[in-house]
Amino acid sequence: MRNVSLAQFQSITGISDAALCLLLKKNRLPCSYHPEAGLSIDISSVEIRTLVDAIAERMATPAPAVQEMINERVGGLIADSFERVCDEALKRLGK
Repeated sequence: MRNVSLAQFQSITGISDAALCLLLKKNRLPCSYHPEAGLSIDISSVEIRTLVDAIAERMATPAPAVQEMINERVGGLIADSFERVCDEALKRLGK
């Protein structure tokens, strides 16, 4: 058993804040709380696969700012094409 702080864990593993948060939310890290030291992780019990899975899952989900930009662009494309699509649909219904 080798307990390290959250900061040390991130420094050693190189995972992002988001991936660390994901692991903590899913109870995938062997951690404990000490009043003086705060939250610590037993780094000797962490599986490499757990870290890789968290990083992959985090990378598969776009950051909120990126998702917002995607939504805006898609919304703009829909708005730009909406009138043309409606006109075409009405023409086809009229035939």
